[in-house]
Amino acid sequence: MASGDGGAAKPAFCGQCGAPAHGSKYCERCGTQLVVADRKDTIVPGSHIPNQEATQPLVRVVPPPQTHDDSAEVPALPIYPSKRRSRPGWLPWLLALTAVILIGAATGVLILLTRPTTQEPSYNSQVVRYIAPVLADNQQLSSALATLTPGGSPATVNSDLSTTQSAVQTAQQLLATVKAPTPDVTVAAQVTAALTAEQAWLKAAAAALSDPTSPTDSQLSGIGTDAQTKFQTLANSLPIVSRSTFPSSTPIAKFDSVATANALVLVSNTQFSNQVIALINQSAPAFQSVNTLFAQLQTAADGGSTDLTVPQAEQQIGSIIASRTSLATAAQALSPSTPAAKAVAADLANAFNASLQDDNDIANCLNQSNNGSVAYIFQGCLSASEGDASTATTDKQTFLTAYNQFRSSVGQPAVSLQF
Repeated sequence: MASGDGGAAKPAFCGQCGAPAHGSKYCERCGTQLVVADRKDTIVPGSHIPNQEATQPLVRVVPPPQTHDDSAEVPALPIYPSKRRSRPGWLPWLLALTAVILIGAATGVLILLTRPTTQEPSYNSQVVRYIAPVLADNQQLSSALATLTPGGSPATVNSDLSTTQSAVQTAQQLLATVKAPTPDVTVAAQVTAALTAEQAWLKAAAAALSDPTSPTDSQLSGIGTDAQTKFQTLANSLPIVSRSTFPSSTPIAKFDSVATANALVLVSNTQFSNQVIALINQSAPAFQSVNTLFAQLQTAADGGSTDLTVPQAEQQIGSIIASRTSLATAAQALSPSTPAAKAVAADLANAFNASLQDDNDIANCLNQSNNGSVAYIFQGCLSASEGDASTATTDKQTFLTAYNQFRSSVGQPAVSLQF
């Protein structure tokens, strides 16, 4: 310890913490005052004074209050040994859980920020989705129409027409729920016009197939052209429309043309069949008269008893010939309009002519053979007409076979006629 007589003592080390004094009045580490005013009265803490009474109390000098002096030396703050508190065992788990939550939250935010925003489908895309079934059914219907042959069955086409009508109706209902934005109002008007025109064509096509004589048959082509035009216009906005074929009216027109002709043939043939049956019914009295006359001639020829005389036989056969001549003329006057009807008319005329020839054979015989008994005369006349009578029977059977076939073609039942 350094000291001076009557002066303050300046220790080399701090008696409190042992730090070097460096000649300062206060310890640079703990701030303890190092210099005492009087060596005799003041004891530096921590110093050893020999031969001092053990009972003498030690006096610790408290540093005077410091005043603010910028020029004074600022002592260093005391440095105390660090005291660490022990951490609880759950703290690391809490920190780890917090870290996991923060990482998860950050990841979720990152996903939300990087995920593309979902947008509403465009009007055109919705139109395409709703009319796609219609376009597919149009293609199917076009294929069915290509196989429709005149005189064939329209069952497949009728089924496809019904399916397509349902598809168009569904598309119209769905599109009615979608409001077109201002830029797409033109497309909305085009698709509405196209579907409306197609629905009109489908109804007309179904009506034309069910009734070829319907007035819609003549209008079908124009309705179809209008619908095709509207779909072509729509194709400019929706290219998918151009990849589908709109059904053609031509196969239906050809089918109806043949069906109409067949219907007219049916009507004409039915009328002709009715004319024939009416004519044959007119020959019933003549047929009964000739049968009665021939029975009497045969009875006499066979030696039986009869009251018929030759003049009476001549008169009766003359009346029969007049009636059959009228019927043969009426048969030849028939005006069949179809080949089948003409063939039946020719067979009827042949049958009437053959019967008339048989009647004339009897008449000529009676007029020339007036000598001998009645039995002899009648036997001779029957023998003279035997060949023509056989021909008349054959011709009548030929006509009857052809006529019943003809009646079947017009939906009439077979008949058994005698004339």
